[in-house]
This record gives sequence, structure tokens and C-alpha cells, in this order.
Amino acid sequence: MHYQVGDVSEKQFINYAGPSFYGSHSLGSNENLYLISSYSIGYAWLRDETSLLMTNMLTTAGNLAMNYEIGLDYLFHRTIGIGVNLGGFLCHFRKIKQTDGSQTQTTKLEKDDSINVSNINLTVGIRYYINN
Repeated sequence: MHYQVGDVSEKQFINYAGPSFYGSHSLGSNENLYLISSYSIGYAWLRDETSLLMTNMLTTAGNLAMNYEIGLDYLFHRTIGIGVNLGGFLCHFRKIKQTDGSQTQTTKLEKDDSINVSNINLTVGIRYYINN
């Protein structure tokens, strides 16, 4: 009986760069509760490294993307606060480039087949304010 053994793995990297617009507004009279928001439009890059039964495939792509966040911070000290943020990232890759090391192919994907890396996230953390 003949059989083949191999590894199956995938590593996906998404990088994003773009200018961000940030704003904050004090809520209440004692100025220890802040509503914060940021919005950014930039460019995202995709790098997907796939290995399947001793065959490697590299997929790359790039497209415009958007990142946004809204949150609430409570300052319990003049420079230290705790906060919660709700954010999202929006990006679809519709044109991809795939290579196996010897052949390269560029493919334009249909709207329903595009690679969607959009997400919604919720974060809680401690924030240190440098300029307060």
C-alpha cells in the first residue's frame, strides 16, 4: 500500500497603512469620562503562505481599506485610564497574484468570490495619556 504524508499549513498576514483622524470629547463636569473615536482610510496588503502536501503557494494582493473605532475611557488618574473600544476593519481583495515558485498567475475574482478580511473587534484595556 502506498501513501503520502505531508504537512498542511497556512499563514496569512494583513498589513495596513493610512492616515488616521482622531477625536475625543469630555463627558460630564469632572472631565474623567471621555468619548473617543478614530477613522482611517488607507491601503491593505495580503500575504497568504500555503503549504499542502509538499506544494507551496504564495498569494498576494492589495486594495483600499478602512478602519474605524469608537470607545469610552474613564480616567482614574490624570494620565491613566481604563477604556473599552468597538472597532472595525473593512477590506475586500478582488485581484490576487498566486505563485508556486515557478509559475505566476494573476486572477481577478468575481464579487462573490473576493477575499473578505473585514472584521469587528471589541477591546478593553488600560491607556496611558502622555500629554495630559
